[in-house]
Amino acid sequence: MTLTKTTSQKKGFTLMELLVVIAVFTIIIGSMAKFFISTISGRAKVQTHIEAQEQARLAEDHLIYEIRRAKALVASSNFGINLAASSGSSLGLTMPDAAKSPTTFSVASGILYIQQGANAKVALTSNDVSVTNLTFSNLSPVGGRSKDILMNMTVTKPDPTGMTALNVNYTLETGINLEGR
Repeated sequence: MTLTKTTSQKKGFTLMELLVVIAVFTIIIGSMAKFFISTISGRAKVQTHIEAQEQARLAEDHLIYEIRRAKALVASSNFGINLAASSGSSLGLTMPDAAKSPTTFSVASGILYIQQGANAKVALTSNDVSVTNLTFSNLSPVGGRSKDILMNMTVTKPDPTGMTALNVNYTLETGINLEGR
């Protein structure tokens, strides 16, 4: 008589093996998720910065163009005052074309406006950004005719997702000479 020993072969994984595999996958998935989230938030930050910069530069270009064309500054222009924080404050320009005089720049509810002569105000910035600072300083000598001014402008773009960490402030400062005749 022969005795055969039967051994049963179990198929499957032990509990310890399953826990190790789950832990490794959790670490890998967590690392990938963190990478993708940081990539997406970085992209949102860059897009927010680009839009703020674009809006600020377009407004600055228009301001510089009109100021350079001006013959003189209107006496009631507000220098040294943040136009964005002071309602009713503006920079006024006497233009060579009488139909466009006076040309005024003002800020209302964070939007930069230009008004030329009797025409309606036109927005130079969109409501996607907010002009939080617009200050003009007279750089001309005391008693001299105003010909040189310094402009300082800050445009703020809030993050569309509501994360204040992604808000962007973009500040421009430039000197401008009135060249109109």
